[in-house]
Amino acid sequence: MTSQDEILKNPSLLSTIPNLNGNNAGEFFRVLEETAVLGQWSKPQLIAIGKLKLESRARCFYDASLAGQDLDYKTWKEKFLKQFEDGQSFASNFSRFSSAFQMESERVRDFA
Repeated sequence: MTSQDEILKNPSLLSTIPNLNGNNAGEFFRVLEETAVLGQWSKPQLIAIGKLKLESRARCFYDASLAGQDLDYKTWKEKFLKQFEDGQSFASNFSRFSSAFQMESERVRDFA
């Protein structure tokens, strides 16, 4: 039996939340938390909604590292943000890429 506190209010708002794929972690949590205010959702409900919205690399990360752990929402969110943070800018990555060169003795597979 479920109590009234466990029932998700305003479930139609779920469609406004993007899936979490790893590349969009910051945007995902921003939209999730803004929508939670409108939907009057609790922190445990945010975790349940987040699990439903996992895909791709985020799903793999959850299954390998977080499944089965009893985490509060703040910790759960921090783990995703830390895992998928972009520590380097596009410009620095492009600079490294464009300055790379293959040595004569280096196989293509090793260079890549």
